Parts: sequence; C-alpha cells; structure tokens
Amino acid sequence: MSEFSQFTVGQKTTRSFDITPDAIDRYAELTGDRNPLHMDAEFAREAGFRGRVAHGMYLAGLVSKVIGEDLPGYGSLWFAQDFTFDEPVYVGDVVEITVEIEHVSSGTRTLGVTVRGVDQNGVLKFKGRGKVSMPEIQKKKEVGERLALVTGGSGGIGSAICESLAASGIYVLVGYAHNSERAEEVTKRIRENGGNAAAVRIDLSDEKAIARGAELIAGQYGAVDTVVCAAMQEWRRKPFEETSVSEFKADFEVSVVGHAQLLKLLMPGMCERSFGRVIGISSVVVHGVPPSQQVSYVTAKYAMVGMFRALMAEYSGKGITFNLVSPSFVDTPLTRDLPERTRKAMMIQSPMRRLCTPADVAAAVSLLAAEDSFINGATIPVTGGSAV
Repeated sequence: MSEFSQFTVGQKTTRSFDITPDAIDRYAELTGDRNPLHMDAEFAREAGFRGRVAHGMYLAGLVSKVIGEDLPGYGSLWFAQDFTFDEPVYVGDVVEITVEIEHVSSGTRTLGVTVRGVDQNGVLKFKGRGKVSMPEIQKKKEVGERLALVTGGSGGIGSAICESLAASGIYVLVGYAHNSERAEEVTKRIRENGGNAAAVRIDLSDEKAIARGAELIAGQYGAVDTVVCAAMQEWRRKPFEETSVSEFKADFEVSVVGHAQLLKLLMPGMCERSFGRVIGISSVVVHGVPPSQQVSYVTAKYAMVGMFRALMAEYSGKGITFNLVSPSFVDTPLTRDLPERTRKAMMIQSPMRRLCTPADVAAAVSLLAAEDSFINGATIPVTGGSAV
C-alpha cells in the first residue's frame, strides 16, 4: 500500500510555536526585511500596534514546517497557497497552526489543505488554503542488510549511539521529534565518516506522527531490525508534592507509551525475518536506592524495564532480544551546567573516577545490537562500577 493512500479528507494536525524575539531577529537577518514594524517595538506602538509584528512570510514558513514534517510530511511540496491575515501576530504570542486535508486527488497525488492559525487566547490570526503534491519516492537501496532506528538520535547520547552503530556497517535512521537541524548534523557526520544514515521525524508524544513515521520508514527504507529507544522527556528535579499529573503523563508518554506504539508497528518486520534487537536506554536509578526528587522520571524508567522484560517473555523463540542499558550520570552538554562541585562528587563515587560518557553508552548498545549477541532480558549498568 502506498503512503499516499493513507491520506483522507478531514485528517488534520496541529502544532504550536512560540513567536520569540530571537526567531524574528534571525528571520530579519536571513531575509534582510528590517521593516521597523517587525524590529522596533516603540515604532510599532506609535503606528497603532501593541508591539513588534511578526513577518507574514515567517508565519508562512511555520506553516511550511507543519506541512513538510507533519501533514502530509516528508517529501511533500507545497506549491500553491492563499493566505488572509485577520489579525497581526505579535512577538511573544504562541501560535497554534492547524493543517487539515479537504481534498484528495489520487490521480495527481495532490492534496488540498486548509490552514488556520490562532493565538494563545484562541483569536484567529490567519487562515488560508493551499495545494500540496506528494511525488512518488523511490525506495532507497540499503547498504548492507541491517537497518536501525534510534529514537532521540539527535541528542547527546542518541547521536553517539547512531555514530557507533553506523561505524559497524548498520544503516542508521536518526530519529528526532523537533530538532531537524541537529538530526541532519548527526547524519552528515556519519556520512562524512563513511557510514550511511538518514534523519526521520518520530515524535513519540504524537500517536499520528508515530504512525506516519513508521509508514514512511517501511515505504522508503524497508524493515527495521534494530530499535534503540533513547528518546525521553526533559529531565527535571522536583519534589513529589510539586510534581503534576501532566508531568507524570509526559514522562510515560515518551518512555513507555510512545515507544510501545512504535515497537508495535515495527515488530512484525522483525518477526517475519526472525531477527531483531530492541535496546532501551534506562538509567542507574533502577539499580539500588533511587535519587530523591525525581519520582516521575524514576517511575517511568522502572516501567520501561518492566515493559522490556514482558516483551522478552512474549516474543520468546522469535529471534528478537530485548535489553536495556542503564548509565550513571552522563557527561553531555545538557548536564555540564550543573555546579562543578556536584560533578566532582559524582566522579568520586565512581571506581573509574570519571563520569560516564555518551561513547560509553554507545559501546554497550553496539554490543547488544551485534548479530551474534546472546544477551536477552538484561539491564546492563554502564556506571564504571558505582552500581552493579
């Protein structure tokens, strides 16, 4: 079944964008459009507006992002559009953009779409109609027989895993949720080093986006035999009484529910080939006494371990292994903002007298991903001996 056949009238997607001063400044730098209505808040107020007005074409660019990444998604070409701006969009607004399919033409592989943009107060800011074509994409030839998908592949740990797997000859799909630029950088590095990779959007918090991503992978790259579940919500430290229900749900949505849905879509291909490697990135928090003030994170990581062990039992005898890697505190750009005293204390706690690195995690993942690996149902601590 072709990917185009999945589109139906009424299908829609919504995405929110913060209209920040930095975004408008960078757009002005890129285009040279420095109209003071966009750049000078005082001038804009004197002209009767309440602040800096966002460029209309910047907003059109955000619509293009939704069309190109979410609906219809990768490979789509937005070739006709008609916009009406009912109200100005200001710097500081949060704009929710909805794209909905109103017409499907299978013969020409084109879609008619409607577009709406509303602000944080529900005020309609702009609307329009457009046409999008979906060219027939020829399936890429794979180099070698292995194909891996790494969720969270654009992050510090995920990118190291991608590069390590690619170095072993596996074709790697660098999964990302929002940061396409960083995913493309990882892909570029892999190719420059002689590996093979492509960036794919897999937003594990969006059920429809997961389905579209899996459909695209199947149609363009083939069956995935290795999945590394490295995506996670932003790490937070918070007392239990201050942790909201939505924060609990957010941690579960990515670590457990999103990965479960993705695996459900990819497992049939592994079963058909009687081979698969599923590897989760857990945490040292599942060994021994967990740290305080991280209850939603710790709970989600324990749930992930439970899910993997249950899958191991259910898929027994099918040639698929399910393992997790649980690193200690990992030295990444995200964690280097911690006080130096805290970092040194963590180093002292390790018999190796250093922090775990993304390369350490990637090495363990590559071991578990090996074609001849006999390890199954394990949660391997990558802690330098601080937890076993």
